[in-house]
Amino acid sequence: MNWTNFQTYGMAPDKAFEVLCNQLFENWSKEEYKSDIASIRVVNGAGGDGGVESYATLKDRSIIALQAKWFPTSMVSSQIAQIKNSIKTAKKVRPEISRYIVCVPRDLASKTARSENSEDTRWENMITSVVEDYPDLAVELWNESRLVAELQKPSASGIFKFWFENAEVSDESVQYAFDKAKSSWLTTKYVPELNTYGNIAQTLSLLLGDIAQRENQTKTFRKINELCEKFLSAAEAFLAVCGDRPEITDILTETMGKVSAVASECLKITAWYRDETPLDGDIDLSAFNVDFDSAADSINQSRDSTLHHFHSSDVTKVLRKLGEFDFYTLIKGFERSHHKKSLLFLGTPGTGKTHGISALSEKLLSDGLHIPLLIQARNIPTYSTWKNIVCDYLGLSSSWNEDEIWQALISLADRHRFQEPQLSAETKVSPKVIIFVDGLDESSTHERWVERIQETNAITASYPQIRFCFTARPTAFKGRIDYAKVERLSNAGDAPTHILFDSYMRAYNIKTQNNGWLKYSLTSPLALKLFCELNQDQTVSLSNRTEVSMTSLWRKKIEKIEGEYCEKNGRPEKNQYVLRAVVFLSKQFVAAERLEHSSLVDKLAAELKTATEYAESLVNYLEEYGVLSCYCEHGMGLAPDTYFYYPGIQGCFDYASALHILSQYEHPKDIDFNDCKAIQTNTLNSLAIISIQKYGYLLTRNPTIDVVMDDWSRQELQFLTLLHSDHSAAAQFKERTLEIMSENADGLITIVNQLVLPLSRDCEHPLGVKLLDEFLNGFEKPAQRDILWSVPGYLRNSTGKRWYQSETFALEGDNYLLDPEDTHEGCPTVYAWALSTVNNSLRKLYRNRLMEWAHLVPEEFYKLFLKFSAVNDPQIKSDLFSILMCLIYDGADQALIKNASDWILENILHPDRIDGNRDISVRYYSIAIIKRAIIMGILDEQTVVEYMPPYTITGNSIALNKDALSGTRMNGYSAIDYDLSRYVLVDHIESDFNSYPQRNTKQFEKLVSAVITEQPEYAGMTVEKFIISAAFAYILEMGWNEQEFYNFNEDESGEGIVGGVDCSIRGTHHSATHGSQSSVMTVCEKYVWQARNEISGFLCDRLLFGDENVPVTDYGLLDDFVIPVQEARIINPDNIPDDRPWHIPEPEKAVLEGIPSSAKDVITNVLKAPTLDWEKWIFFKNIDGAYRVEAEDLVALDMYSCFYGSAGVETCLFMNAILVNQDDVLGFAEAITEKSNADNRVANPTDWYGGIHSSCYITPKEVCWFSWKARYDSANIEEFPQFELKSAVDDCCYNSPEYGDVYFYLPSAPIRDILGIVDSDGYLFFDNSRKVIAEHSIAGEKWRTYQNYVIVDRPVLFERLQRAGKRLVWIMRERRIRTGNAQEKFGEFGADRDKSYIGYFDGNKFTVREIHSEIWNSEPKKKSL
Repeated sequence: MNWTNFQTYGMAPDKAFEVLCNQLFENWSKEEYKSDIASIRVVNGAGGDGGVESYATLKDRSIIALQAKWFPTSMVSSQIAQIKNSIKTAKKVRPEISRYIVCVPRDLASKTARSENSEDTRWENMITSVVEDYPDLAVELWNESRLVAELQKPSASGIFKFWFENAEVSDESVQYAFDKAKSSWLTTKYVPELNTYGNIAQTLSLLLGDIAQRENQTKTFRKINELCEKFLSAAEAFLAVCGDRPEITDILTETMGKVSAVASECLKITAWYRDETPLDGDIDLSAFNVDFDSAADSINQSRDSTLHHFHSSDVTKVLRKLGEFDFYTLIKGFERSHHKKSLLFLGTPGTGKTHGISALSEKLLSDGLHIPLLIQARNIPTYSTWKNIVCDYLGLSSSWNEDEIWQALISLADRHRFQEPQLSAETKVSPKVIIFVDGLDESSTHERWVERIQETNAITASYPQIRFCFTARPTAFKGRIDYAKVERLSNAGDAPTHILFDSYMRAYNIKTQNNGWLKYSLTSPLALKLFCELNQDQTVSLSNRTEVSMTSLWRKKIEKIEGEYCEKNGRPEKNQYVLRAVVFLSKQFVAAERLEHSSLVDKLAAELKTATEYAESLVNYLEEYGVLSCYCEHGMGLAPDTYFYYPGIQGCFDYASALHILSQYEHPKDIDFNDCKAIQTNTLNSLAIISIQKYGYLLTRNPTIDVVMDDWSRQELQFLTLLHSDHSAAAQFKERTLEIMSENADGLITIVNQLVLPLSRDCEHPLGVKLLDEFLNGFEKPAQRDILWSVPGYLRNSTGKRWYQSETFALEGDNYLLDPEDTHEGCPTVYAWALSTVNNSLRKLYRNRLMEWAHLVPEEFYKLFLKFSAVNDPQIKSDLFSILMCLIYDGADQALIKNASDWILENILHPDRIDGNRDISVRYYSIAIIKRAIIMGILDEQTVVEYMPPYTITGNSIALNKDALSGTRMNGYSAIDYDLSRYVLVDHIESDFNSYPQRNTKQFEKLVSAVITEQPEYAGMTVEKFIISAAFAYILEMGWNEQEFYNFNEDESGEGIVGGVDCSIRGTHHSATHGSQSSVMTVCEKYVWQARNEISGFLCDRLLFGDENVPVTDYGLLDDFVIPVQEARIINPDNIPDDRPWHIPEPEKAVLEGIPSSAKDVITNVLKAPTLDWEKWIFFKNIDGAYRVEAEDLVALDMYSCFYGSAGVETCLFMNAILVNQDDVLGFAEAITEKSNADNRVANPTDWYGGIHSSCYITPKEVCWFSWKARYDSANIEEFPQFELKSAVDDCCYNSPEYGDVYFYLPSAPIRDILGIVDSDGYLFFDNSRKVIAEHSIAGEKWRTYQNYVIVDRPVLFERLQRAGKRLVWIMRERRIRTGNAQEKFGEFGADRDKSYIGYFDGNKFTVREIHSEIWNSEPKKKSL
């Protein structure tokens, strides 16, 4: 063979030779082993993978491997050694290899008279040596002669052509073919500047394989498998300690079987994702139908869960984590990746099919992994085979047969295996050839395309690297489609139009004056494209959404075509040839799907009463414009070709059909639908829109409309019509719409989803947000509004009730995300009203979206705030104040701060108004805003003194309810149940104003007496009854009542209760306990929380606070308040991301391994645990930037680490820093050493935290922002009065509605001042330039192996401490204790070693001194059940 003809296509010869050999090996393997093959894998990586280039795994698990060596000249001893080393490596990595093939591009030289040491001899000697080491291994040589023999096989003819003949199939030829398409038939359909990757790209990237996507999928399934293995291990340990107890063993055994099945399928899926190795059998998708949460509940309910708490916890925690995975989506993604059926995208005209596959083709060409061929179906003759189609596209000679084409294309694709990022990726994606065929509906008979698609499945079965994708209109394929994987595009298009809008405006050079509503009014890619074509290079200012309805766009489009056609052909526009032609054609296409060219021209000439040549020119012009589409039915032999026309843009003909129908009647109300029962849906839609826009008539009121549509369709058409009505026409339907909204919650939510939200960017539309705003503002009492607006859907026992909802609020999805172009009167108003919800998860979502929008457009949010400043729902008001406060601290300019603070002083905190603004949440946010204005120098502190608490209020007027006096702390009253009465109201309020020290002064009792003086009918009222009475009066004032919300009277049937809104809510959603807020509140609970704020405001103006009996100046001492920018950034402490960094400098000392056989082993492990080198845990490098602190050298201020090893020992490490004067370091070290002998609290790092005085909870945002809040240092500091000490770390706790208590650790106020820290999200700490100065890093699993670090930039901190004359000292604690699992396994016993240290710098040397030690153990007791 002449290797000089070897086409390497720019690759290194050795890499090209590898690809060639791999292809020949795959062909040979299939011929040699046939059905015995389980899989064939090509290994492509830098330096190969384990001594092989590719290998075939047989069903008996044995492996046939191949190694390719590009040794084109004589093989010397070193090259023979290379081969031998490869064999050794291959057997080490894959011991199952039984046959090893070595490919070299030459025949070995034989022995000669002059030399005994020939290539043959060296090879034979090597074989002898290998056989000695691996007697069961057969090593074969594929030399040049053997390679030629393989290349001469028919199955390799395409491979030979690709590698050894002139390159007709190449990357260049593929690129050239695409470029030709781009400059010809794609010119009107594909604009690269508009590329946006939507559903088409997402689906195809799964089919073909994207490295990053595959690695994420692999990572997820590996994580699932790890959790399954973790569960199985924990379950085995649980079974070992619980004995033969069927109650728990049956549950565990059954669950283990299910989890094992999940693990097994995960292994198969990850193996396939790793390199697309064919699966040994199908994936059992039913294995993933496991209710992990129910399994965990069953285990928790067993008696053994209590007896063996730690083992049970280990099991159930893993099950809960498994239950968090969205297996439906994961499996769907895998199915899309793994299936080999051809894809068929079906979508109506203008949904972006052609653009989607064109954009992806260009991206694939750029990425250089997969090879796209983009073919237009239109002109493909009926008789063309796949060989003809591909040859014509690539310009190949006729000498190629079909198999050769597929082989050559695969050879081309295989070259891409050696490109980055393929080489460096752990997950390998097999390069594929994807053949796109666009517009099947534009081609010859559809039946032939069905046959071709069926053929592709056979092609893909033989050549798995070849894939096919087709696009068509839905009308082209009727009936069941089982020969392709069908993906249907919605009428909204491949990608949402509001996402495409900006790129379209740039590409068409259009400037718009009102993007806010315009981008959401163009509801499909076709509408967007029509708009752009009509307005290219113009500045557009529109006032009405009807101007961009499809009917208006079609009218303008036809007018434009009319003008251009008449100008070009010298015809008068008044003849309206184009409009008349389109109307005529629309009638013709109703009768026939396609029209033959000559017949069409003749009929059109007759209809228009014009010459045939004019009709011909008009048809050609409509085809050029895309209004008509044409395809050729090629004749056989000498028979001529026949050309057929069909609708190019169906919407144009729908519009024309509607015009035709209307032309037959004086008014839409006169249309008799009995005469047009076959009317198409889109024609009916156009007819309805024209009727409302031209006649102001709602077509659904036509008396015969029922003939062509059912009730559901009629309602859908009615909404569509109203969406396209102008303001004046829509106004006539306002009253009826309001009636529907008033009837019940289902009617309201339907109107909002179908009308208000789609119109929410058209702020002046009478059926849009203005209507909703007017309706919701019309409720005098907020609880009455809540019945229809604020309660969740799908409540039990709600069918037929006013609050019943059959659909969810569309605001929850992504379609109505706020952007900078949203004005306050539009969609943000809907969000503001939505804050009234009793669903706290949704309330948080709405609050966070408003917060994000406020950051984008602060001034616009402030307008929204002012609009709702007088809203009668206190929950909405409080949330909007919270957002404004966050905005003032993070995003507002001085002008906005000035305006907001002035407004608050005048309307909230003014002495004449403060008693009318008792809500302490509103006061809290308002005072924070004023404080910010003072800090910024906008307000003078002295001038606002009278506006700040404490306030002097005259009178004691407060609403009370006499009936509620029968309520008590323990029994509540009416819907104020025990938990609300005791924990939310009485206990909480009394802890602030009636604690035990305060009772001596009887201040609360005196206030109650003063209230009774003003309201004598409440004589004898106690403090407890005052609180309940005031709360109940408040919720009644909000519009709540027992009749509608909490009615336990018998219903008419006598078989149940009347019920009410709150009964339905509580029957569906669980209430919280012990003073927590329910995830879904009853309406009563909603207003109980607001009542607490109101009553607290009343009391703090009249009573002293706390054990210290001081006036209230910080409402944060009374309660905790929502901080929206904080809650949006919380990491779930029960599900910390896996990518968080760890610092474990001494893993062998921290994590003790070894399997103990008895309690004594565990005791020994505890008592003899190694001592740590604390310096390594406190000072370390920021390797690879693992931590976000912008520094290389880090120092820890605080640390907690917990490690569980197999030795039965739990290792807990604590560390905390203290700020001292640099001259006091040694003295303090001596003092604490002496003190800790008598009081071990000073030796405990966790007792050295400082913090901010608060009710209980406070966020890191508040700690960093609110510098005026009172701070405290550790109480331990009082033990050392001779030293000036400060805590170096503050702690705080945030009560998250989703995650419960979340703890944070921060550099203390003195450290923050030194470092210039002004803001934090709880994890990162920023200076004024937003540089990360410090970090609170968490990793691991709460209550198990876990780590918490507070770290800062060491050089910066130490340099600034030096300047300030300060130093840090560290208190460290190392506790080793037997694990709970060890105790449950070996019986009750104790083992605890607890040591504390102080660390400090003595000069430049870091010194560690032990200051406290406690060691204890006890012998095991016999375990009992």
